[in-house]
Amino acid sequence: MSRASSASTSRASSRATSREEQPRDPWTLHAQALIASCPRPTAFDALLRQLLVLSLREAAPPVSGGADLLQECLTAVLPVCDAPILLEGLTQFCIGAESEPGFPREPPFIDACNAALRELKTLQIPGRSLLDPVDIQMAKGKCRRHPNCDCPPDFVLLPCTHQALSEQVAETAVSPEDVFACGFFSFRPGGDCPDPPASGYTTKCSTKINALEYLKLYTVHAPRPGAQPISRCAMFAAETLAQSPNTPFVLGLFILDSTVHVACFDRQGIAYLSGLDFIEDLPRFLVLLFALQRLPRTMTHPTHTPAKRERGQDAILTGSRPPGGEDAPRVLQVIIAERLKPLSQLWGQPFVKGWFQAQEAHYKAWTSGIKHREITANTLLYRES
Repeated sequence: MSRASSASTSRASSRATSREEQPRDPWTLHAQALIASCPRPTAFDALLRQLLVLSLREAAPPVSGGADLLQECLTAVLPVCDAPILLEGLTQFCIGAESEPGFPREPPFIDACNAALRELKTLQIPGRSLLDPVDIQMAKGKCRRHPNCDCPPDFVLLPCTHQALSEQVAETAVSPEDVFACGFFSFRPGGDCPDPPASGYTTKCSTKINALEYLKLYTVHAPRPGAQPISRCAMFAAETLAQSPNTPFVLGLFILDSTVHVACFDRQGIAYLSGLDFIEDLPRFLVLLFALQRLPRTMTHPTHTPAKRERGQDAILTGSRPPGGEDAPRVLQVIIAERLKPLSQLWGQPFVKGWFQAQEAHYKAWTSGIKHREITANTLLYRES
């Protein structure tokens, strides 16, 4: 074979390979768009401040009020750090893999988190009016999902009243809108086991972790080879936001060995991405669970009434950032649009009449400075009279 023919064969093979590697299902494409918007990692304290401010009954300044509230919460959770059942679960998580090869580290972590949630439910912050806590529990299992979305979370945070947590119900589907947060485990083979937790925690932050670099290092056992935790969470978040119009964001927790990384997904992409070592910085991890118990499930602007969706209308969800720069809060906008039908469904005189009306409307819009440059059979619509 000549060099020219071998080169052409190589180029054709590479094109075929690239086409095969390109994702085809909409969930993967949506997930990639969410990941592409990932900003630089945020300090974990900044994430905690935002979550705690959302948990207040009355709005507080995100800087001064949030900073004071965080310190108060860190001080309040210090006694919970010494709870025996919590320390026992974390100790098993740390030394289990070292003492026994193949030891499942997920159950002791889930048991420790549920023990902490029970303690945090009754915790009060003096002088602060927080939303009433929801009795939630961490559970391992799969969620009901779109057939093309084959990356369910490893564990979810659910209300304790959910049927999926009942021992009398063998298998109960969990819809994405029921989930307070989704989580994913990933443990590197042969990785160093962390030291068991010790008493004497303080409010000082002990570690600084680049969450984005950590997520690039870890891979998981997923249905598709090479899937990463951030990709799995983005696919789940894309489906949840598409199914739940009142859900403002989706929180994903990544347990990578002894580190926890939190990603906040909304309809613009990733708003926050932060990480820390939950063994060395246990108080901050407990404040995260404390805030998750008190986050509102749905959010609407306090000065706006949610638009009523009538029959024959479609709700279009968009994300926008109001004036104020990159750090300004993100706003969920709902646009109610009338549901129209393609003009191509008409025949005879109604089609001809609709065609000329569309041409007249297009001419008036063009002369007014509105230039529609993509006129197709799918964009020519009509209203039934």
